[in-house]
Amino acid sequence: MFDNKLTLPVFILAILMTLMTAFQMRQLILEKGAAKEAFASQEQPLEQSKKVADQFQALAVGTAKLAAQGNESAKSIIADLEKAGIKVNPNATPATPAAPAGDAPAAAPATDDAK
Repeated sequence: MFDNKLTLPVFILAILMTLMTAFQMRQLILEKGAAKEAFASQEQPLEQSKKVADQFQALAVGTAKLAAQGNESAKSIIADLEKAGIKVNPNATPATPAAPAGDAPAAAPATDDAK
């Protein structure tokens, strides 16, 4: 069947290379799916952390404004934040987090007309 002594080894090598390539391709496809799944599983915690950061920023700005108005407790909190390395800009506008899709729209912020 095979006349040359190299034909059989080359044929076997070609089959093995094809099988190895197919195996590697399968592994890459599986890893790609796992990477997509890992990325998708991080979306919700990332959104939650952004929401918490926005809420903290809003609280910090409000506290800084109270401290600027002379509130002693607020001054103490701002001093503790600065000791922890957190800079608060009282002139910053607090970020309003966007409502997640499918939820009711956020209520309008309450105004303090009783001054």
